[in-house]
Amino acid sequence: MITAHVEYAFQPREGARSAGGYHAILDQPLTAGRLVRERGDALCRPRRKFWGLAPGNDTGQPTCPPCKDRVARYGVTMQERKQ
Repeated sequence: MITAHVEYAFQPREGARSAGGYHAILDQPLTAGRLVRERGDALCRPRRKFWGLAPGNDTGQPTCPPCKDRVARYGVTMQERKQ
């Protein structure tokens, strides 16, 4: 079972076109066809492509459309982040 938690991606100058939002961050590595993500990567892109990530939201669900799609497609279970 692949699990993930939610983290907020922020940028130094947030605006309407920024990539800020809640993303599904993997708790284990995932390889599904050509999609390869390491532990700590978002489902939509690798962690190194974000300026910064912070703890998630109260709902525990991502708002990023690609992350939401991939959670459903690959059967990823969303969990609260473990402290």
